[in-house]
Amino acid sequence: MTFLPRPLQRPRIPIWVGGTWPRRAPLRRALRWDGAVVTYQDDTPTGPRWRSASPDDIAELASLAHRERGSLEGFDIVVGGRSADENAHLVEPLAAAGATWWQESLGPHHGSWDETVLRIGAGPPPGHSVL
Repeated sequence: MTFLPRPLQRPRIPIWVGGTWPRRAPLRRALRWDGAVVTYQDDTPTGPRWRSASPDDIAELASLAHRERGSLEGFDIVVGGRSADENAHLVEPLAAAGATWWQESLGPHHGSWDETVLRIGAGPPPGHSVL
């Protein structure tokens, strides 16, 4: 794929590769680039199909990234959810486990346009630092 016009940032813009933890193949591809955008799929018969990554999941991914790359320097681990409600308690533990970016889940499946604009305007929840 060719992106035009070319980015001005040098050496280039960071490339984050999506992957579903604990599947290793997509995340090994991500380790060759600048970061991994992590989702978690629970394949157990009784478990939910999708859930946010846990701090233990992120710590395991960070450990794998460190082993494969030799360092975590220049590598981002992107996680997400709803920091203003059901996932608020995860933000700090995920950062402590190695997450470097939080991707807030927004859009029509999480409320109206007006609610989305209000959420963006509110910024990080009180008591939580920005990753």
